[in-house]
Amino acid sequence: MENASDSKTLLKKVPGIIGTVLFFASFIPAVYAVYKGFTGVFFGLQGFAWFFGLPAILMTFALQLFFLIPLVCLLYQFFFGRDYISKHKCLKIAALIVTGIVATSALISIVFAEKSLDIKYSMFQPKVRQYLTDRYGEEAYDNTTFEIASRYEMITNAYTPVLPKDKPYQIQIINDGKIFDTLVNEFVAANEDFLPSFRQYIIEKENIPAGMNVEPDIVSIDFRDYKYGDDFTVLFERTEYEIKEISVDLEKVTDDVVMDIAGEVWKDIYSDIPVCKTYTFSIMFTENGAKAATVFFHNPKESTVTATFLVWSEWGGSSGLGDQKIELTR
Repeated sequence: MENASDSKTLLKKVPGIIGTVLFFASFIPAVYAVYKGFTGVFFGLQGFAWFFGLPAILMTFALQLFFLIPLVCLLYQFFFGRDYISKHKCLKIAALIVTGIVATSALISIVFAEKSLDIKYSMFQPKVRQYLTDRYGEEAYDNTTFEIASRYEMITNAYTPVLPKDKPYQIQIINDGKIFDTLVNEFVAANEDFLPSFRQYIIEKENIPAGMNVEPDIVSIDFRDYKYGDDFTVLFERTEYEIKEISVDLEKVTDDVVMDIAGEVWKDIYSDIPVCKTYTFSIMFTENGAKAATVFFHNPKESTVTATFLVWSEWGGSSGLGDQKIELTR
């Protein structure tokens, strides 16, 4: 009889135990929002910036509210707290302690929001150094000076001998600690002949057939002691690149020609060139300089690829390839 009585007592306690666990678990969204108050939220509409303290907490709650998470947790805390927690002194004290810790932590994150921003910026600097040295070389980094352009956007202006003296490039720390910089863009803009000459270098190096051009994505340049105004052709061999597009200009674009060239690129060229990993590889066909059609290679495997086709609306010709999916095989 005692065993049966104990079992009934335990069964009565189980819902309360489960409910209590869920009650304290319902504070997790608030804890996470406060955590983001310290670590920051990268957010923007017209422009992105980092937010700490109260703005970060509110943004995190707003995102959670999209899934109704804070509302559900708050309602559960109110009703279960009223009907169960309030009737058990120890649980009531524990709930007050948790609430106090969360509220105090939120207040601290608000008071020290500016300090959190400074700490975040400082913590990223070793990563910025590694990022820049990997892309442009240790010597280029050592010859660069930096000044903060925007603390909230975490944008730094960098001055390097690679560019004209009054022309900095920008480094920005974006979401999840990713780093973005504009040195290659600024370098190409300051040296108008670099990209056409570099394309020709790639065509010769990769044995691209006559009549085809390439669009490279520059991954890194080991500048070493290069200075603006020096002969930039010395950088070609020290430039890592990927090819994101091959272009062909024809007097007349037809479906048969598009298919023949797409097949040729897949069979004889694609596997031998460094293909861009951040863009879908494409072949652009122009007719006397005007865009006609583009072929995209999707999910390439060892011997096959799925090709899709885009026919440009401004082209005066006609094609039956638009929106088709065709498998090309080596």
